This record gives sequence, structure tokens and C-alpha cells, in this order.
Amino acid sequence: MIEKAQLATLDEIEAISIDKFTIKKKHKYAAALTGPINGKLIDILSSRKKKDLIEYFNTWPEELKEQIKYFSMDMWIPYKAVTETIFPMLR
Repeated sequence: MIEKAQLATLDEIEAISIDKFTIKKKHKYAAALTGPINGKLIDILSSRKKKDLIEYFNTWPEELKEQIKYFSMDMWIPYKAVTETIFPMLR
């Protein structure tokens, strides 16, 4: 059990990694956002659905989105769609 996570502050993020994990049996997934460069946790999201991820990232200020240089993900198609929508400069 993790008692104290190393949380990233948003101003130190230039790369994001997203990965799913199971929160319930029968394929109920959540998403973990981490900073792959500094190894810190950015956030844990209760959903990995495209709509929910876009809604989440739309709460980030534009200047924060613009400082992201790398987005690491697996080959799940909605992750790619979210990246193209929210971080078009990463193409």
C-alpha cells in the first residue's frame, strides 16, 4: 500500500505517460497519468473513456498543454484520439 505518493506539480511536467489499470473485475478500468521523466504521479482518473479524458484535459490551462512535449501511451485507439485532440502539436 502506498502511503505517500510523489505527486508531480503541473509546472514540472513536459511528458505524460498514461496507462490503464483494473479497478473492478469484468473490465472496469481507470487511468494513471505519470511523469515518465521524473517518475512522479500526476493524477489517477476513474475512467479511461475518450470523452472523460478529453473533459479532464480541457480543465488544464492552455499554457500547460503547450509545455507538453511527449505523450507516452499504449496502442489503445482512444488514447491516440485524445492526444490528437488535446495535444495537436505533438503530431
